[in-house]
Amino acid sequence: MTAGVSAHLEQQHGVRIPPGGKGTCPFCRHDTFSVRRDDSVGKCFHPRCGKAVTEGHLVPSYGGSLYQVLDKVKEDCHQHLLAQKIPGHGHAWEYVFKERNIHPDVVRDLGELGAVPPGYDVNAAFQPALDAVEARRQELAAKIDESLKRRLAEMQAREAEHQAGRQKARPAAKDKTEAEKQWEQELVKLTGAAGWLQEQREALRERFAEAPNWLAFFHTDRQHRVRSIRFRKPYEKRFQSFNPFRGAKEASSTGLFGHGLFRPYVGAAKQEQNRLVLVEGEFNLLQIHSLALRTADRPPGSNGGGAYANWIGAVGSATTVDVETVRALLATPGAVDLPVVLRDHDDAGAAMVERLAEQFTLELVTPPAPGQDVDEFIRAFGKEYGKAWEALRGLLAARRRVCRPFEALANQIFETRQKRDKEDLRREFEIHAQVAQILLHDLKTRGRFYREHRCGYFFFDDDKKLIALDDNDKELSCLLALYGLNASEKVFEYVAEHLHVESLRNGTPTCVRRFAWFDKKAFALYVFNHASGVYRVTAAGIELLDNGTDGVLFLHDRKNEPYRLLEDQVPAGLVHEAIAAQINFDSDGRVSVVDQQAVFDFWLLSTFFGSLLPTRPLLAFIGPKGSGKSHTLRKVGVLLFGSRFEVKNLPDREDAFDAVTTNSHFAAFDNADSYMRWLPDRLAICATGGTISKRVLFTMNTLADFPIDCFLGITSRTPYFRRDDVADRMLILQVRRFGEGEFVSEGELLSAVLKDRDRIMSAVLRRLQEVIGALEATATRLYKTSFRMADFATFCLRVGDAKGHREEVEALLSRLAEEQVAFTLEGDSLLELLVLWLVVRENQGREIDAGTLHHELVALAKQGKVEFAYKSAKSLSQRLKNAEREFRSVFQVGVTYDRHRKQNVYQFWPQTEAESRAGVNPQNLRYPQRSPQGNLLMLKPLRRLRVSRVSIPAYARARTREAKCK
Repeated sequence: MTAGVSAHLEQQHGVRIPPGGKGTCPFCRHDTFSVRRDDSVGKCFHPRCGKAVTEGHLVPSYGGSLYQVLDKVKEDCHQHLLAQKIPGHGHAWEYVFKERNIHPDVVRDLGELGAVPPGYDVNAAFQPALDAVEARRQELAAKIDESLKRRLAEMQAREAEHQAGRQKARPAAKDKTEAEKQWEQELVKLTGAAGWLQEQREALRERFAEAPNWLAFFHTDRQHRVRSIRFRKPYEKRFQSFNPFRGAKEASSTGLFGHGLFRPYVGAAKQEQNRLVLVEGEFNLLQIHSLALRTADRPPGSNGGGAYANWIGAVGSATTVDVETVRALLATPGAVDLPVVLRDHDDAGAAMVERLAEQFTLELVTPPAPGQDVDEFIRAFGKEYGKAWEALRGLLAARRRVCRPFEALANQIFETRQKRDKEDLRREFEIHAQVAQILLHDLKTRGRFYREHRCGYFFFDDDKKLIALDDNDKELSCLLALYGLNASEKVFEYVAEHLHVESLRNGTPTCVRRFAWFDKKAFALYVFNHASGVYRVTAAGIELLDNGTDGVLFLHDRKNEPYRLLEDQVPAGLVHEAIAAQINFDSDGRVSVVDQQAVFDFWLLSTFFGSLLPTRPLLAFIGPKGSGKSHTLRKVGVLLFGSRFEVKNLPDREDAFDAVTTNSHFAAFDNADSYMRWLPDRLAICATGGTISKRVLFTMNTLADFPIDCFLGITSRTPYFRRDDVADRMLILQVRRFGEGEFVSEGELLSAVLKDRDRIMSAVLRRLQEVIGALEATATRLYKTSFRMADFATFCLRVGDAKGHREEVEALLSRLAEEQVAFTLEGDSLLELLVLWLVVRENQGREIDAGTLHHELVALAKQGKVEFAYKSAKSLSQRLKNAEREFRSVFQVGVTYDRHRKQNVYQFWPQTEAESRAGVNPQNLRYPQRSPQGNLLMLKPLRRLRVSRVSIPAYARARTREAKCK
């Protein structure tokens, strides 16, 4: 490894200049020598000096090499160009300065630019290198001759000892020593090197003879060693080149022009400016640097080159792109490893980009006019350098990213995974680590990592697509397949875990959404279009933005289908007509058809405002088969998510249920008719927005929390989930069976929705505008309600209140609460038996404890052959406690606490005296129904609750006879 330039200056010249500093030039003794911060090059910026020291000069093999020769040629050509500033000494300077308008300081400071001196003595430039090779060859030949003489002497001594009978253990003198073998190999190489230098001398002499006073552009590698020379005739587009390494092992390394002026920034604030900008032609680079000097704020005539554009390299032509040098430069400490390509707007520029994109992810800049390069773009502004600089900055700001083709990356990974030879001692995990680094580096150029709790995500900047890194949805498998990795391989597991850990350690914290999110502070609703866009809906308008705008990220799901907002004014009422108006609601219930349609409309709108509803009502369709329950839920899913949405049969296991509800914005379950012990608890958790805790597989005591953020719909013919706390969280909608001749193919019904999906979703978005306006108008109002799901009730009240219908909405919520009570008590044997028990007047108002009541109800159930579900007084007491509100809607209930017996004492009465005399409970409840004008004014009697399966008069007569006997 070579020492740095600063160490070389101190050791060889006694000049101490730290990396990134300035000091005394060891050649001209002016205080104009600067050392680059990466310690790879030092240069004097004095007009009469310009000498440089590079890493290439410090390599031990530099002396006598072609690099030393070409450095001498480069210096002579540069000085010849500078000498042409004197009138009458050549026209190359005039072409550069007057015709191409290049700043003279750029010509002075850029030592890689020169002109071919007429009659240049190429032999003189090559002779020191040839002499050094010859001297080394003679030195090696002398060593080999001396070693040979020693071996001959050893052989003679061995023969003499053998004849005298005093043979000793000596090495065979006839065998060559290891040193001799190495010298001979080096001698062969030197002979070849001398011949190769002579060939290059003749080639360069031929080029110089054909190009007197032509411009010479010296292209250098990472260590600033000259790799090739391009010649251009002034005032003409005639080119020649000298590429001495063509056909050698590093044939592709032709170097870059002009990258030596780079002065890397150290501070984090300017770190982004350490960007390698690649241009095609050399004059593009010279023009950019000239423009930077002309627009820089510095004193006239100052030295030091501090005002140059930071880091530019010219490839020369599209066919000589030096990929290896570009890669080496990007590895410079402190540099951003994402090059910017300022291409020419022509076919050659496209070819250069294609060549570079095979190896690197690029940021591409293209001049606006076809056929234009950067040099022409700048010169088009004439002397208006300020405007030219701002225009150039505008071009750079509008650059677009061009990622490496996945095929090229897959080939690179494939080669990395192969064992190169027997000396390749890499172990399996080391190969996996190299693959992971290649993939991680590429992904960082394509997007960003995010994290949420234990979940890791990756966001593609170009596609605006967010995917999960846990591979539950196989998105990660599809991604890694592009890199040539199959999920069945060990390397896949290694890379997948590596990416997941990267996201959890270094990813940006975020909250991931699935379909919609409402910003309560800004009153802005974000709705995902299932592609790369998000509709931001406000009361003022709707606009399509990129996913991730305002920090709102939506998770991509490939089974969901995109939709679009139509420009024509679709009426907001289309939402109601397309779904709610088509549902076959049952009119023989506590809530009318019109009210049930209103409830469904409220629920559908609420699914977009999950952030306002920490608790979310469960939508339950109850009715016989053939009533369209499943079709309605499927229609909602198809509208929101596309044709692949399916209503799922209720699973047998709760973990399958949890998997759906923790990974969906809306989930629909069908046929919840069979008894499942876990279902009521899961339904309650879904409604309250709880979290499911699971033990991580293959661990002893590690828990992972999975939050439920899902709106749930469920259908049933014979629901058993009538637990009071579950019923309180439900929106119970009764549907009836379609009549004969009313059935329509579900395929046709869904096809109609899919055909008009864009129109319906456009109507939904415009209806949401109205809702947001209502929420904004009622933001400061406080609402109280007796409806258990207060978040949903408040949402409905705010929407209704904004239009002056608060009282109607409150009445509707009251009727929904009554329906919940009826749903809880329907089919409950306790209610049925209590009604029969109260037929006897002595039981009305009687103080009774749970044990006595349980004993009497059990006897009553046996007599009436009614199945009584409560097996103990304790279970009966618990039921009375939990369902006290529901029972109060049927009876008058009194509960007192007996301190002596330390238990509750109950009293029951019928609701009215008439009910007491009649021995029945008609529940003469009434509810309003919408008038044809839409006002909630018309009244309709509610159907009676059927409670008795035993002959009430017979039971009453029997109890009366028993009382008389006593």
